[in-house]
Amino acid sequence: MTNLPPIRTLTATLVLCAGMLGATAMARAQGNTSTTAALLDKAHSLEVKGRMDMAAQTWQQVLLADPNNPEALGGLARAAKLAGNQQQAKQYLDRLRAVSPNDPNIERAENMMTQQNQLQQLQQAGKLAQGGQYAQAMNIYRQVFGGTPPPGDWALAYYETESATEDGRPHAIAGLRSLIDKYPQDSRYQISLGRILTYNPATRAEGRRYLERHPSDPGAMEALRQSLTWDAQNPAALSDIRSYLAKHKDPALEMAMKSTQARVAASVRTGARTAAQGPAMTPEEQAEIVANRQVSQEEQAAYAAREVCSRRSISRGTQLLRWRQNGRCRRGCELSS
Repeated sequence: MTNLPPIRTLTATLVLCAGMLGATAMARAQGNTSTTAALLDKAHSLEVKGRMDMAAQTWQQVLLADPNNPEALGGLARAAKLAGNQQQAKQYLDRLRAVSPNDPNIERAENMMTQQNQLQQLQQAGKLAQGGQYAQAMNIYRQVFGGTPPPGDWALAYYETESATEDGRPHAIAGLRSLIDKYPQDSRYQISLGRILTYNPATRAEGRRYLERHPSDPGAMEALRQSLTWDAQNPAALSDIRSYLAKHKDPALEMAMKSTQARVAASVRTGARTAAQGPAMTPEEQAEIVANRQVSQEEQAAYAAREVCSRRSISRGTQLLRWRQNGRCRRGCELSS
């Protein structure tokens, strides 16, 4: 019995040490995770700027801490493919398949070409888009980039072109949502998605929410104003128009809003005069009746929006190609980034 106190003391000491070791290991793991995330963000930034050589070095640093990191393996496969080193690209892809068989980086790397081939293909896609052959242009984009374009300006050009086609719009919207989730600090994806959503009356309000997040961006504000102009005769959009006019002076839009308000008020008075003949409609019901009269106008606005989207996507793709050819490639416009 005299030995029990020392045993209990030793046990307590061992438990305390184990707890300290566990806490240290957990802290080290969290630190490694944070460092890996920072390195992957750095590699992404370098890739979209066209610095694949430096991005590859950063992905190698990631593998030192996490040898099976799918994003780093996929990035190195793309870098090797771009450099024309097919054997090395295959080695990285084999490692990626072993740890993540369905990783989207596999298809993305497999569909990459050399820079010269990409430029030729994209030039042809630009000509097709300029001729209004958007589906054919998207076929080439998919041959070059697969179903998942590289992040940066080429992703914007890809998805904005795709959104100009009826069957491709849902995929373009889903792709931009994915980029927003992955890179929440990159406002370009939010603005592009917001603009595309405003082209459809059913998703216009959601698109405006994205655009309103970037009041200092001229492109976002231009798209926001355009969407409000399309909805100027829609009573359901009056609140959004008032919010916009509180921050921006726009006599034409204000006049259109007052016209819609007067029309709604007239409908309310008409409802009051006929109250004795039946149950009076609520203001919401009267606003809905007025809004339903705008169906044809909404359809016309949606058609006009698709035309704007098509022209914007063509302009973006043409500009990127011109920068590349003139050696003035800007942020994110490297063909294979």
